[in-house]
Amino acid sequence: MVIVGLVAAAAAGCYALAVVKLVALFSDRSRSLILREYTIAAASIGVTFTLLLPPVISAIDQFSANLALLCNSLVGIGCLTAGQTILVASRPGPEHLAQSRRTVRRWWIACFVIVVVRAALFISAPAYVHHTEMVDFAPNYARYPTLALFDGLRLAWFTVVFTNMIRGYRAYARQESSGPTRWGMLLHCWAGYLGLFYVTYQVAYVVALWLHHPLPGVERAIGTLMLLSVVSTVLLATAILYLGPNLEARLTYRALGPLWRLVAANRVGAILDDRQFTHTERLIRRRQENIDGLARLRNHYDAVLWQDTFHHAQSSGVTIPRAKIIADAATINGALTAEREGRLPALEPMRHVPSGPQEAELAWQIAVGKALREPTARPWRHGGTARGEQ
Repeated sequence: MVIVGLVAAAAAGCYALAVVKLVALFSDRSRSLILREYTIAAASIGVTFTLLLPPVISAIDQFSANLALLCNSLVGIGCLTAGQTILVASRPGPEHLAQSRRTVRRWWIACFVIVVVRAALFISAPAYVHHTEMVDFAPNYARYPTLALFDGLRLAWFTVVFTNMIRGYRAYARQESSGPTRWGMLLHCWAGYLGLFYVTYQVAYVVALWLHHPLPGVERAIGTLMLLSVVSTVLLATAILYLGPNLEARLTYRALGPLWRLVAANRVGAILDDRQFTHTERLIRRRQENIDGLARLRNHYDAVLWQDTFHHAQSSGVTIPRAKIIADAATINGALTAEREGRLPALEPMRHVPSGPQEAELAWQIAVGKALREPTARPWRHGGTARGEQ
């Protein structure tokens, strides 16, 4: 009953995901190729698990014994094909769209051929298979050549798709800078590894039967649990891919708050943040407001103050990167004080907004925002006088 409950839950989750993707597909005027393939994949996974439920099996097998197994197996081929076509459709850039559509079409043609051949092999199996209901059907793969080929085609197709899944998602993960997106891609890779483990178990089960040393347990139950692990991993990866970036944007937006409240929040007319925007849009706005706020202080950044604070922090035992952050925070604090008092630095001002990739800039703003609240980030005084006051 536990397995049945898990299967039903997985089917319900896949149907829910398919509905979400279907709504998004019809809302998209361009009829996105990747949305279409995602919808097909989610729906076919849901159908696959539905065909594993005992009431559904009993209803279908009234027409012919083991017919539900055939339907499940053929839908599984379509499900794995959709997983492959998602990867093809994910190629970035409109210049690849026409080629992606042609490649997707070829995959579906190959899928159709395999489905037809496997259906013919199953139909041509001995009459005993079509008249006797079996809880564990796998031993037939070792008894009848037609069914051995029937199952062999399935496992070969699974191997190709799961291998491509691992290679494709690993390549995408290496190109991603977003943490949640990268983790979502890597989880898809792990789903591929779990799928290959399932294929290995299926092959080992049949080989053990040929050697007259059958593996313990019922293949259908064990195989179902393995497929559940694959699908659960894929659903988790999909959730991370779609919810993770927004959650990351929300957390990063909040992490930029300490610096923003100090250098930007009180600037009249400089704040364009609004709750009606998404957190990704608000993050972009807050990052830019921090940059603008730091730029307004550029005439008050004191290079000597930075050097003194850096050496003082380093002498206290902190690492060089940490000492630089503390010196940056102290320089910003000093610039704010100098701006309020109308003082200019003793030496030529320094540029204080770091250049480089956006991720590095965000990390710097977060680190400095945290350091601003620490006592060590207050403008360091040498001989009782701040360098900016000399």
